Amino acid sequence: MNVRQVITSAAICCCLLIGTANIATAAPLRSFTVQQFNKVFEKFVGLDVRVIGRKSLASTREIGLLHCEVRFKSKRLMEKLSRDVAKVQIDGRVVRERNHYVVYISAVKTLPSDEEEFQLRKRSLKEKSLEGWYELGDWATGQGTFYQDDKMSILGREAYAQGITIERAAARGKDAVRLKKLAAKAESYGLSTALRENLLFEAFVLMRDQANSVADLGVAISEAATELPGSEIPLRQPQPKLRKQYKADPRTTYEGASATQRTLLHRILMSDLILARLQDQLDKNFENGFQIADLIDREIPEFRDLAQEYRDQSLKARTEQVATLSRADILDLQKHYDDEQQPDKGREVVEAWLEHRRNRLDEQDTEGLLNLSEEYVTMLNRPERASDLLLTAAERNPGNERIEAKLGRLGYQRHNGKWRAPRGRDDQDESDIERAMREGRPVLKMTATQLRKAMASEPAKILRIASQGQVDEFWLYGDSTGSQLAVRLSRRDGSPEAKVTAIGQVKLNP
Repeated sequence: MNVRQVITSAAICCCLLIGTANIATAAPLRSFTVQQFNKVFEKFVGLDVRVIGRKSLASTREIGLLHCEVRFKSKRLMEKLSRDVAKVQIDGRVVRERNHYVVYISAVKTLPSDEEEFQLRKRSLKEKSLEGWYELGDWATGQGTFYQDDKMSILGREAYAQGITIERAAARGKDAVRLKKLAAKAESYGLSTALRENLLFEAFVLMRDQANSVADLGVAISEAATELPGSEIPLRQPQPKLRKQYKADPRTTYEGASATQRTLLHRILMSDLILARLQDQLDKNFENGFQIADLIDREIPEFRDLAQEYRDQSLKARTEQVATLSRADILDLQKHYDDEQQPDKGREVVEAWLEHRRNRLDEQDTEGLLNLSEEYVTMLNRPERASDLLLTAAERNPGNERIEAKLGRLGYQRHNGKWRAPRGRDDQDESDIERAMREGRPVLKMTATQLRKAMASEPAKILRIASQGQVDEFWLYGDSTGSQLAVRLSRRDGSPEAKVTAIGQVKLNP
C-alpha cells in the first residue's frame, strides 16, 4: 500500500469494530502512546483505553505493538492487517491474567506512519509558528529515540532547526544575548556544531559592533576564545581576500565558508575584537603608542604593520612636543629612536631639546649655562658645544672658579687673558665632520660644501638673514607640511665659506 492509500485509510477512519454494540456511546477513552502506556497500564485494569503505536505483528487473534509490554488480543476473529500498515490505534480493556497483562481489543484503526504524520503536521504548521516547530521536533525526536529510528531523529532535528531559524531572524542585528542562547539551544537539541558556531559568530560580531567600553570588548574576547575554535591562534599567512569578504559581510561570508575557512574567520574576528579594544585605549595624541604597539605585536601579530605605524606616530607626536618634554622623556624618546634603528633622529631630538633650553636661558643665568654645558657632554658627548657655552659664560663672568674649572677639564688653557682650545681640537672636529658625511647627517662646523655632500640632496627651502658683519642661512630639509630638519649656516665678513652653527627641528606655519 502506498502513502496515498495509507492517508486515505486514515481519513475515512477505517475501523475494525469488534464486540460491544454500545461502543459509540461510551465515554471518551484515555489515549496513550506505547511509551506512556508502558508506565501506567497496571493502574488501568478493568478500564477501557486507547493505545497508539507501531505494529510489530498481526494475526486474526492478536496484534503486537513494538516495544509494548502488554499483549493485545481479540476474543473473536479479526480481519488481518496488511503488511503495509505501520502504525495503528487500538481500543480495548485492560485485563490482568495471572502474571501478565492483556488488552482485549474492541476496535482497531490504521494510522499514517510516523514519517507520514510528520509531513502532515509540518504542512499544517504556519511558517513562523515557533512553538509548533519545537513541539514537532519534540514529538519526532521522542519517536526516534523510543523506536531507535534514525530517520525520525533526523526529522526532529529538522523541525528544531526551523524553530531556531525563526528565532534567529528575530534576534538578527540587535540581540547578541539571544543569539548566544540559541547557540546553547542548538547544542541541547543535538544540532550541528556548524550551526552552533554560526550563531556564536554572529553574536560576537554584534557584540563587537555594540560594545560601549573596553570592558564590553573584553567580555566578547573572553567568550570567543572559549567558543570559537582556532580564534586564539595567529594566522600563519595573511588572508587578504577572506578578510575583505568578512569586512563587507561577516554573516554571509561565514555561512558560505568551508570548515577550514571558518576556523580562519574565527581568528579574523578575534583579531578584530582585540584590535578594537586596544584602539579604544590608544591616546588621541599617540602618547601611549609604543605600549599599544607592543600589545599588538604580542596579541595580534597579524597587525605588525599597524603597530609600527603607531610607534612612528608616537615618535612624531613626541618629537613635535620636544620643547615641553622633561629630561627623562627626552632620554626615553632617544632610546625609542635607537630601538627603531634611527639613532641620528634620536640625537637630533636631544639636540633640539638642548637648543631650546639654550635659547631660553637668560644671559645672566650662569648656573643655567653650567648645567646646560654638562648636558651637552653627558647626553650628546658634544664637548665642543659645552665649551662654547662655557666660553660665553667666562666672558660674562670673568674669574668664576666653577667656569674656569670646567674649561680646564675640557683641556682649555688661559693665556694672556684669553682661553685657548686644547691641542688636537681642530683635528677632532675634522674627524667628526668626516664621519658625519659618511653617515649622511649634518654636524656643527661643516661647510656648505660638506653639508651638500652629507645630505646628498638640495634643501627644500633656504632662508637668508643678513645682519651687520654676518649672514645666516637656514637650510630646511623634509616635507614642508610637517616637521623639518633645519640647519643654520653662518658666515662672517671675510670668511671664505659659511659653516653650520646650529641644527634642529622646526615646524613652519603654512
